[in-house]
Amino acid sequence: LRVQMMAGRLDEARVQLQKLRGQYPDSLALRLLQGNILSLEGKEQEAIAVYRRILEENPGELIVIQRLYSALQEVGEQERASALLSQALDADPQSRQLQILRALEHERDGEYEEAIRIYEELYARNPNDVAVANNLASVLAYYRESEADVERAHQISLRLAGSNQPEFQDTLGYVQLRRGDVDEAILNLQAAARGLPGNPTIAFNLAMAYAA
Repeated sequence: LRVQMMAGRLDEARVQLQKLRGQYPDSLALRLLQGNILSLEGKEQEAIAVYRRILEENPGELIVIQRLYSALQEVGEQERASALLSQALDADPQSRQLQILRALEHERDGEYEEAIRIYEELYARNPNDVAVANNLASVLAYYRESEADVERAHQISLRLAGSNQPEFQDTLGYVQLRRGDVDEAILNLQAAARGLPGNPTIAFNLAMAYAA
């Protein structure tokens, strides 16, 4: 079923899904797939309605909250998405995934200090969380100016060294560029650009490194 969806054979996927739901009518995963198919078909409002029904029956289910939040953002309903997230955080204020979503909201809205505060709390809780390390190092490098902040971003970003993920390579490269480690920065930014050749931020960072 997932293969059919990834290949864009949505009619086949829908038929297969109906058969499976007949066999497993209470399956949360299959109900979520129904919303996914609707979203892939461009029927975002129908997908949102599906996710809302599932959430009403499964309050607090993280994956449902994430899907509904994403769907609301897709249609530009940022306020409703943010309200959903606030409600979910009230119920589960320690959720790593929900806190990351809130930090990303702060980044989107230019509230970088609030984003840093959340990432710092998450990083203190688990310094081995490379996704949080990446986000924290990135925000520090982009939006703090002091030498101490750049050095802290560098120390955090060392946890990303050796990663094959372009986003992590980009963060490490940009932090190295901020420190003046141009040769190392170019190597990491080139690797990031190969992994995500159409990403404008990575392309810009690499151009800055070449020009340094």
